[in-house]
Amino acid sequence: MSLVKASLPIAMFIVVCGAAAAPQEPNFNAQSNVVLVPTLVRDANGNLVYGLQATDFVIEDDGVEQKSYLDEAAEAEPVSLIIAVQCGRRARREFDRMRGLPSMLEPVLSQPDTETALVFFDSKLNLVRDFTNKSDLIEADLKTLESGDSGAAILDAVAYSVKLLNQQPEGRQRVLLLISENRDHGSHFAKLDDVVKLIGAANVAVYLNRKVKYDIVKNEFIGDDEANRLRSEALREPYRL
Repeated sequence: MSLVKASLPIAMFIVVCGAAAAPQEPNFNAQSNVVLVPTLVRDANGNLVYGLQATDFVIEDDGVEQKSYLDEAAEAEPVSLIIAVQCGRRARREFDRMRGLPSMLEPVLSQPDTETALVFFDSKLNLVRDFTNKSDLIEADLKTLESGDSGAAILDAVAYSVKLLNQQPEGRQRVLLLISENRDHGSHFAKLDDVVKLIGAANVAVYLNRKVKYDIVKNEFIGDDEANRLRSEALREPYRL
């Protein structure tokens, strides 16, 4: 967030006092009426608030309200996003928290160039919604989440999602948002090493729904074999190390 933007006039004065005088350092005077105001907004529960505009803020200088502008993010590639949500096993315990997903994702889903697909999974995979740029459909689908069976075929879901993303046109960011527990239970066709190779080959960014701790000395994630496997991009054929 920044106040009124303007150019920065710079005046340079060089004082010459004659040959006998000691040389003077040039003086640079700068004046600016641009004030940056980094802002992070949370609600009463401590959650980040998204989608705010400049008109949602009041900035004053000595009690006088100032006109403000919201810095726009740099133009980015359009996004192809798959949201893969576990509905089996213990997932039902988290359904109350998941109800906030639509509002949390709304700033991304509402972008005109964003296309989103939705996958629910337990021991089976269900493509609830193929790629669409209609955010209201995705938000409505997320509200229909129901408890599944005793499975959590995480690797199958990731492999399936990555293959769908790999079919998206070049020039789009491919993102997989995985909302699940930490360990796979009941995958039928995907193995971890194969999934890692798929992710690397498809150039997909994967967001895991958990915190990780990184050891900068050992250059690895602490106690998280899955995260460590995802650190390195798989080499495409015929390259070898």
